[in-house]
Parts: sequence; C-alpha cells; structure tokens
Amino acid sequence: MRAFPFDVQDCWINVTIGNAALDSMRLSAALWTVDRNLKLNEYDVLACNLTVIRSAMVLRLTLKRYPDYHILSSYFPVFLLHLLGYGTLFIDPQDFQDRGAMSLTSLLVLISFYSDAAMTLPKTSYLKRIDVWYIFSITFLSLIIGVHLVTNKVKGQGNPPEEGVLVEKPHPLTPVESTSVFPFSAGGMRPIGSKGSSSSFKKNRRRNFNASVLLVAKILFGVIYVLFHVLYWNAIYNSSY
Repeated sequence: MRAFPFDVQDCWINVTIGNAALDSMRLSAALWTVDRNLKLNEYDVLACNLTVIRSAMVLRLTLKRYPDYHILSSYFPVFLLHLLGYGTLFIDPQDFQDRGAMSLTSLLVLISFYSDAAMTLPKTSYLKRIDVWYIFSITFLSLIIGVHLVTNKVKGQGNPPEEGVLVEKPHPLTPVESTSVFPFSAGGMRPIGSKGSSSSFKKNRRRNFNASVLLVAKILFGVIYVLFHVLYWNAIYNSSY
C-alpha cells in the first residue's frame, strides 16, 4: 500500500477441499465465468484468474483503488492551501501582519486536515504516498512562515536619547527655521547630520533587504514546488501502471 490511494492490490483466495478423496473428485477451471460489469465501492477489478492445483483452487483478483474521494478530500484542499501560503510571498514586504496571519492560518488548517485524515487512513509501518504529500505540505508552509519571520523587523516603542547629545529646543513663542544637533566633545561643540536621515536610510536598507529575501524565496520555493510535483506524480504513475 505504499502508493495509497493510487495503489493496485493483488488478492489471493485459496479454496481447498480436505474431506473428499482425490480419486472421487475432479476440479476444472474451464466452466467458470467472470462478471465484467462487476462494480465495487472502492475498487476496480482489473483481472480475475482461477488456477486449479490438485484438490485446491486459487483465485487471484487484481484490484485498483478508486482515488476520487482522496483527491477531492485531501489533495485538492491542500493544493489550495499551498497556493495561499505561497501567495503570501507576494504581499508588501513591510506588511508583516497580513503575511504572517495568512501563512500561519494556512498551516493550522493543513494540520487540522492531516489530523482528521490520519484517523481514517490505513495504519502502516511505512510511509504511504499520501503521508509524503502531507509531510511535504507541512514543511513547505512552515518554511514560508520562517521566511516571513526573517523579514520581520521588531519595531521599538522609541529610542532613548543618545548620551552626550545636546538638542537645542527653542522657546514655544519664538519662531525658528531649523534645529541643530550638537554633540559634546572635548574641544567644544560641532554640528552633525540630522538623526532623521539616518533613520530613513536604515528603513530603506531594511525594506530593500526584505524585498530581496522575498524575491529569492519566490524563485526558490517555486522551483522546489514544481520539482516535487514532477517527482511525486511520476512515482505514482510508475507504481500504478
């Protein structure tokens, strides 16, 4: 069942007659018929073979599972969550609140999907295809949230005045044209550039850094996502046909 829910199962049914002498009984597979219109709820009958071995008959059924239910209940909703999480990389780099809320909500909904699905999936000691799908999905969205955390800047409530800085404050009734900032020094006071220009430079540098990180993330996650789908669905196709 490694390819679940796209698996093909071989079922063997052994029929043995043990309370009759071999000389008084003859088994033949020439008269048996198969109903080709047989429809099962979860499987499609691909082949049905009957083999007679002395006093026993061996019936082999090849069944292919219908994956429609799992595609609609697991793959399609999770695919939409992928698009929603990846789409948060295209939001304004400075709008961390919207990016973080959307990506975190997508991850929580995905985990809820996986918890509900795990209760109905067959229990195996190995990973099935649908388990790989959910593990990749959780990892994919978690990495996107990690990118948003990297681009987030924690803004303080205000910076304390720097030590040794004297700011001239004019009288409230005296009109002024400009305010100069003079730091203390051993040789007296000398003017320096305004603090606002330095803050603006840091803000622009941070904005450019966030935009660069998101651009790299868009390309990298896009390539990883396409590559995963190519490998994943190719493996499913090879195991099912």
